[in-house]
Amino acid sequence: MAEKALSYRQEQNIKATVKYNEVCSQLPYYMITWLNAKAAANRKLSTRLAYAGDMLLFLRYCVSVNPLLKDTATKDIPLEYMEHLSSEDIIAYLAHLTNGIRDDGHMYTNNEKTRKRRLNSLRSFFKFEYSHKYISDDPTASIEPVKMTNEKFIRKLDADQVDTLVNSLTNNKSSSRRQKFSEKTILRDSAIVELLLNTGVRISELVGLNLNDVDFDSMCMYVTRKGGSIDRVYFNDTTAAALYDYIHSERPNYVKDENEQALFLSNRKTRLQVRSVQDMLQKLGEEALPRFGNLHPHDLRRTYGTALYNSTHDIRLVADVLGHEHVETTNRYYVDSREDNKRRAAMTDVYGRETP
Repeated sequence: MAEKALSYRQEQNIKATVKYNEVCSQLPYYMITWLNAKAAANRKLSTRLAYAGDMLLFLRYCVSVNPLLKDTATKDIPLEYMEHLSSEDIIAYLAHLTNGIRDDGHMYTNNEKTRKRRLNSLRSFFKFEYSHKYISDDPTASIEPVKMTNEKFIRKLDADQVDTLVNSLTNNKSSSRRQKFSEKTILRDSAIVELLLNTGVRISELVGLNLNDVDFDSMCMYVTRKGGSIDRVYFNDTTAAALYDYIHSERPNYVKDENEQALFLSNRKTRLQVRSVQDMLQKLGEEALPRFGNLHPHDLRRTYGTALYNSTHDIRLVADVLGHEHVETTNRYYVDSREDNKRRAAMTDVYGRETP
């Protein structure tokens, strides 16, 4: 009897666990104690992996700037070193994150969101060490939080851009090499674009779909959300037609055995990966919407979320459909059409003249 294939989420959890263990092997024992406390508090593996990665980056920085730590492995940095760190040391690290030079000589910049997350990791670690009396002072206690810039403009497509994007899939006018390649996956790519535009699912949720997750009778699909919960997401007739065409006309070309579960398959006859979808959309955007800039899956998710709000004016419904835990997230990143409409109206009738 053949073993049951692992689900996409199980595969991703295994990869994350391997990565987590790899990073932890480079951390000192006292940081492992802190991370174990996070695990005991039921923090997600992805959260703990982010914490571990942030702390490893910090330790590598410490080794690079302190002559006393020269040739010291990050896992061997003593707790006494943390005891003697000051707020000035933390500030210097944050300044280093703002603009720095990699080992290959190239400049890099961490955006404000990344810097805020890295500071929060440091705060959590030092607060734990101080509260458990492993160190006598918390050097992050007096550090000002990283100020976030409010995003006034939310990237999303308007109705004309949506039409242009969808039509570009069937009216491919790109180079002969690109056209020949894309013709092989035109039904798959069309189904992906329709799903993103008409359901607002995350890209990770999309690539994790299996064939039996799609229910044409109920016009819905079952997606695994970020927290691992299963949610039912409905789709419209246009999306159903695109999915049906792909499943019955194109997907069979990429199935290497009858036990294949993945809905979306690559040319290598394996489950399509997040990076591949990102690349496909970027190339599609460059050709169909050159003035829009780099087209990202989240742009399509925002497009759907905003359109859904405009048609329902029910922000809680939008949050529920998108799988948001907090309505504030929906309000901040997906609903800006009210102000946009006010601006548009102001530009058209500010002088009280009729449109010619």
